[in-house]
Amino acid sequence: MSDDPIHAELDQRATAVEQQVVAWRHHLHRNPELSHREVATAGLIAGGRGMAPTTTRAST
Repeated sequence: MSDDPIHAELDQRATAVEQQVVAWRHHLHRNPELSHREVATAGLIAGGRGMAPTTTRAST
C-alpha cells in the first residue's frame, strides 16, 4: 500500500461507511422490486443514510 495521504484518507472514509453500505446491499437483496417500479429502492437512495425506505407505492 502507498504512503500517499490521499490513499489513507480514502481507506479511512471507506472503512467508516463499509457497514452501512453492506446493510443497504443486504436490505436491497431481501426486498427486490420490479424494474421501473423501484419505489422503495428510490426512497432508500434519496434518504441517503437512512435504512427506512419509502414503503408507499403510487397506484398504477
